[in-house]
Amino acid sequence: MLEFAAGKPGTLEATFKIYLPNVEASVIEQAPDAAVENVPGAAATLLLVEDETALRQAGATYLQSKGYSVLAAANGEEALRTAQDFSGAIDLLLTDIIMPGMSGAELAQRLRLLRPGIHILYMSGCTQNTILQNGIGNLACQYLQKPFSYKFLLKKLAEILQDKAPAVESA
Repeated sequence: MLEFAAGKPGTLEATFKIYLPNVEASVIEQAPDAAVENVPGAAATLLLVEDETALRQAGATYLQSKGYSVLAAANGEEALRTAQDFSGAIDLLLTDIIMPGMSGAELAQRLRLLRPGIHILYMSGCTQNTILQNGIGNLACQYLQKPFSYKFLLKKLAEILQDKAPAVESA
C-alpha cells in the first residue's frame, strides 16, 4: 500500500491510498517472435521521411536493428536530395503524408520520376478526410495510421516488399 498526503498547515488535507495486489510470480522472459526476427525483405533499403525528429530517429534505429538499410530525411526536399545522391537502389519510400513544405503525396510523385518502381508506404496521424484532401486516394494496402506498432510496421513492409510490382499510386 502506498499512501500520499497533501496539504499545508491550516489548509485541508487529502490522503490517497493505493492498493496494489501482491505478486509472487517471477517475471517470465518470452522467446523472441520468430516472425519478427526473420523479417522478409529486411535486406531492402528504405527512405524514411518523417518531420518529427524523435519518430524519425527511433524508426530508423529500429528498422536498422531488423536488417534494413535506412536513409532518413526530415522533409520532402531533403528526401529528394538524398535519393538523387544515393547511388544504390531504394526499395521503398516510407513517408509521412502531412509535412511542412512538400506533402508525402507530392514527394512520392516526384520520387517516382527519379526512381521508377519504388514502393510507397504512407503513414499519418491525421484523419482520413485530411489525408484525402492532401492528394492521397485509395490507401487500402499502402497506408499506416499512426500510432502503429513496430511489429505491424514490419509486417506491412514485408507484404509490400514481397510484391514484385510497385505499389499503385492513386492520387
